[in-house]
Amino acid sequence: MAGRNPIDITFQDEGLAEIRRRLGDMEKRAPSVQANALNQTQTVLKKYHPEQAKEKYTYKRKLQKPRQQRASRKKLSATLFYDRKDPGLNYFDFEAGNPGTPRNTPGAQLAAKVHSDGSLKPISRAFVMNGNIFRRDGSERLPLSRLFGPSEHSMINSVWEESSTQEYTNRMLAEKLDDQINNQFLKKWGLK
Repeated sequence: MAGRNPIDITFQDEGLAEIRRRLGDMEKRAPSVQANALNQTQTVLKKYHPEQAKEKYTYKRKLQKPRQQRASRKKLSATLFYDRKDPGLNYFDFEAGNPGTPRNTPGAQLAAKVHSDGSLKPISRAFVMNGNIFRRDGSERLPLSRLFGPSEHSMINSVWEESSTQEYTNRMLAEKLDDQINNQFLKKWGLK
C-alpha cells in the first residue's frame, strides 16, 4: 500500500504445532485461538507504540491511530499500518532566537530538539513564520524550504526495532495465547 509500511504480528512456525498440542482434542479450534490472540495483542500494541514514541521523541501532537488489518482463521497475521506524513519541525521542541538581534550574535539562531535525550541543536538561517519553521536555501532572501521532523511512521518504526519492544510483543502474545487456550477449556467444561 502506498504511503504505508506495515508492522506484522505473527506466530513462529514452531509455535503453531505447540498450540495444537496444548489444545489436545480441540485441535480444530487452533486457528480461532491464534487469530484471537493476535488481535488482542494488536490492540495492546496499538496503544503501546505511540506511548513509547512519545517518550523517545519531543513530538507535541497526539500520534495518529494506525489502521488495522485483523487476523482471521484463514489469515494468521495481524498488521498495523502507520501513515508516513512528515510533521513540521514546529511540532517538536524548538527555541527561536531573540527577535531583533543581529545575525552574528548568539541567540539569533533557531534551535530544535527532536529526541527526548538530545539537546537543542542550532539551525543556521532558520526562522519561524506563520507557525512553521523555514530555512533560507542560499545567500539570497529566497528560496525558502520548510523544515520537517521525522514522520510518525519512522518514530513508531524506531520504537518497533528496539529489542525491549520485541520482547514486550512476544510476552503479550504469549499471555494472550494462554488466555485464549484457557478460555477454550472453560467453554469445553461449561464454565464460561
